[in-house]
Amino acid sequence: MTTLLDRPRARFGAWTGGRRGRTAPTAYERVLRRLAAGIGVSGTIWAFGELPEIVVQGHGQPTTWSVLAATMSNALFPVLAVTSVRARPATLRALAAAGALSYLAAYLTLPLMVQPHTIDTGSLWLYRMLPTATLLAGLAWRRSLALGYVLVGSAAEAQASVYCVDPLTVSSWLAIFARSAGLSVLFLWCASSALRAAGRVDLESRAAGRRAAATAAATARDRERARFAALIHDGVLFTLLGAARGSQLSGALQRQAAATLAELDRYRHGGTSTGEMDARTAFGYLRGAVEDIDPTVVVHTDSRPDSGGLQIPVPVVVTVAAALAEATRNSVRHAAVPGRTVRRQLRIVVGSGGIRVVLTDDGAGFDPAAVPVDRLGIAASILGRMRQLSGGAGFVESRPGAGTTVALAWGGDGTD
Repeated sequence: MTTLLDRPRARFGAWTGGRRGRTAPTAYERVLRRLAAGIGVSGTIWAFGELPEIVVQGHGQPTTWSVLAATMSNALFPVLAVTSVRARPATLRALAAAGALSYLAAYLTLPLMVQPHTIDTGSLWLYRMLPTATLLAGLAWRRSLALGYVLVGSAAEAQASVYCVDPLTVSSWLAIFARSAGLSVLFLWCASSALRAAGRVDLESRAAGRRAAATAAATARDRERARFAALIHDGVLFTLLGAARGSQLSGALQRQAAATLAELDRYRHGGTSTGEMDARTAFGYLRGAVEDIDPTVVVHTDSRPDSGGLQIPVPVVVTVAAALAEATRNSVRHAAVPGRTVRRQLRIVVGSGGIRVVLTDDGAGFDPAAVPVDRLGIAASILGRMRQLSGGAGFVESRPGAGTTVALAWGGDGTD
């Protein structure tokens, strides 16, 4: 059986700067993608449905106006529909913002290319696209900015209508504004409510993972205390009492003493705990260990399809978390660069044979060979902890001015 540790050290770079495995999507990301796909498809269909009206209202007007306005208001809908499948959420939000702003820009073409009151129709075709453009604003920006977009878009629609079609009166302007704003706010409320609900689901999932991790760790500590108490009573006290009563150590007492020392040594290395965590709980525990020190760390988690029902011993997760916390503290203390913010990323990968954790920063970096031997933060608290863990390994890579990468891995019990 091949474990994660069977891969050479050089391949750690693939986890930090090269090709990355896909991270399990959050509820927010799933809802964002579905909304983007729905808006992109519906906007494209709506645009094709408006083509006859665009052609009719373009009679007597410069052809370039009809083509330019239609392109600016509709061109990004099919792009959003296609990219919603694989693009990052930030990319989808950027496309949505571009589409929303491009729709507003289409109104600016009217005074530049169209003469006042020269479109013979009941309403300008652009106004029917405002609710869909509002959905784009809801994807791109927070609710307050999107609401501001609705007000600006409704005002632009009212002004365009009185410019091209209706006579300029206060009542007609207000009526068009109220009609456009009322319908658009309804669309915005639906989209923003879905995204906010998904965000709350993600927050609750993280909180539940932390609670489960804390419960599992507390249970493991209780078991360890009980086991240690039994060891003290049955092993240590028995050995000391036997040695005190006999003038010579018997062979049985020697074997008991040797067994007790071996058990104490295994206890010190955390190798006999029966507590276990699943991948989800381990993710929450490791995330919490880092975010307690630096909440700004960007965390990526990846549970590989071949991980199955992998159960990770609690002492393994606790040891990795302790080494990871020390690495984070070192980064916070020593990686600062004057004049800019240091970015930190944590990647946690669970595969069929174990767990791999990579913490990177783009800070000041250092020369590992120049670290004094009496500085134990890396040697003892990070690498030493991982060496004591059966099946564990740790690596630190850094150069002055090039940031630092700390990679920790555990591959089962070390016998595979």
